[in-house]
Amino acid sequence: MHGICGYPIPEDDPKWSIKCSQCCDNCQEKRNTTTTNNNNGNESDDSLLDNVPLLTLAKKQKAAADPAPPKKKKKRPSWPDALYEDDPAADPSNWVFPTDKPEYLSPFMDFMGFIDNKTYGKTKKFTKEKLLTIKPKHVLAYLTHKAFGTIKRGPESKPEFARSNHIKNIKMKLSYFMPSGSGWVDLPNGTGHGNPTRHKSVNKLIADIIQCEVRGEGAEAHDVRDMTIPEFQKELELFRQHKDPVCCYRNPLMGAYQFNFITRADDVCNFRIDAPKGHALFDFALAQSVKWSKNVKDHRNCPDQLLLASMDYKTCMFIALSLWLEYFLNNHPEAEYMMTSGRPDDKSLKAHKKFTAAISKTYRNRLVQLVFKNKDFKSIYKGNDKRPLGLHSKRKMGSTQAKRRGAAGDQIDHRGRWVQKKGSRIVNGVYIDPEDVYSDAVCASKLALGGPIKYKLKEGMGPHITTAWLKTNVVPSMGQRYSQDEGLIRNLGLAMLWLVFDEAACTDLNVPEATKERVYSAYEDVAVENKPQQPVEKVQLHVYRHEDETMIEEIMPTQSTNELRHTGDALARVPADVGGGNGATQHVLQTVVIQQRNLLQQMNDLRVAVHQNDAATRVWMENKFRNINDNIRRFGGTMQGSLIRQDPN
Repeated sequence: MHGICGYPIPEDDPKWSIKCSQCCDNCQEKRNTTTTNNNNGNESDDSLLDNVPLLTLAKKQKAAADPAPPKKKKKRPSWPDALYEDDPAADPSNWVFPTDKPEYLSPFMDFMGFIDNKTYGKTKKFTKEKLLTIKPKHVLAYLTHKAFGTIKRGPESKPEFARSNHIKNIKMKLSYFMPSGSGWVDLPNGTGHGNPTRHKSVNKLIADIIQCEVRGEGAEAHDVRDMTIPEFQKELELFRQHKDPVCCYRNPLMGAYQFNFITRADDVCNFRIDAPKGHALFDFALAQSVKWSKNVKDHRNCPDQLLLASMDYKTCMFIALSLWLEYFLNNHPEAEYMMTSGRPDDKSLKAHKKFTAAISKTYRNRLVQLVFKNKDFKSIYKGNDKRPLGLHSKRKMGSTQAKRRGAAGDQIDHRGRWVQKKGSRIVNGVYIDPEDVYSDAVCASKLALGGPIKYKLKEGMGPHITTAWLKTNVVPSMGQRYSQDEGLIRNLGLAMLWLVFDEAACTDLNVPEATKERVYSAYEDVAVENKPQQPVEKVQLHVYRHEDETMIEEIMPTQSTNELRHTGDALARVPADVGGGNGATQHVLQTVVIQQRNLLQQMNDLRVAVHQNDAATRVWMENKFRNINDNIRRFGGTMQGSLIRQDPN
């Protein structure tokens, strides 16, 4: 038996001696390695291990090399002796009367007073036993009285007192206070259990009210209509004529945010000062998330969304944002929120709602007094819709305009952060990346009035007007607050620089005199030959998708044939319609350019394939000709000689 591996050695069998010899060589190598390693760390004699089997040695070495075993998890304490079931007075569901939504109390107290024929104040709290006595017939009678004016409606009754949306809202608020969240289940004995507001009779009442509204037999609608583009432009103009800088710069920005993000005014009031930032993929765009939207339930509902500048300077987000931030940060450099220098009283939800409501109320009052009541503003709309305007009008305008300009419905849903209805959640909504750059870019381009653009320095100005120059001379207040975000500083700085040197736009938007003097003085010190009067130009952009990649490229201005460079970069751009014109024509040109790029790529691939096939064909033909020549020489060296019978001797 071998001393290291323990393998038996049959000496009289040559076959086994060969196998043993090979095994012993391997064992000898392992033994030598082990001995060397042990001698390096320890001077002790390892000769005692010569007769130890190899498997035993391997186990010992593995045990020495393995780390210490992890600590055992702390054992959970044993169950208590008494459980809550032992207490007959304890409620297994731990239900308590909810008080965290005071805005729901008013309709609920009115409902309970309707049932008990009493008047309850908002401080009244009801027990679970009392609420479990409420039946679907009580809810049905109350909602019927709200809509029809009577607790029992007849065939000729009409919902003249409330709209279906109002009844749905009351139903939702009543349901919030019910102990059970499951649907109502009728039992054979005439009783039942569950949430009485979710009974089928209540749902049928709402369906009947909607049907009456469709036929024109319902109550008068109180919702607001969409704002039109001319009305939106007039609103911004009226705000900018006001002497108060807050009204002149902040209110136009809030309207532009509502339109571009398809969001509510309350969401805009909650924007923090550090919310906007440079986009990670496109250096000429900005990114921002809307975290306080009503539909935001988790982080997947509020990804970063893209913002693009627009050709129309009156509605351009970059210009409105740069004007307000430069003024606001100059006066409040340590502000936390974008629309106000104040803060909530504390961190409670109630204090934050009060804080948001104060900003929203101020904005709404200015909107009604300065815009909606203005005679010139009233004369703009020529449509037949008699509904009034409100805070939601710009959100409706944003979604409507995006749809009319070619955006798909799911792209608008993504832009507006609208999610599926409750109960219709699907699995792919969890696994698909919530940041859809293409959908966001398409909607942003459709909502950029006049077309999406980027502000770009003219040729020769790049080395002189740098981001540091913009930070020092054009937007110094933003430069101090956003010192680490060069993308934001450059985009907003170029927008402000263009505005200052455009006389008409500078007058319309009331650029502060101090800003103009500072920029003029700094630009005079720029040493450039043939310095242009306007150092910034607007370059139109084109959004499209190439396979899975979102592309936003420049639109090439119209040039003569001799000036046109037939390069891949030029072919990837869309010729701009200098005449201003037709959106449909631009869309067709975009499609043609995309197809042209694909054809160009296919032609390049085909040319490479042809060259490869040609080279292979040449090699094949050379081999064949070489074989033919060799055969000819073998029969006489010439064609004539190859036809003569050769003497084999």
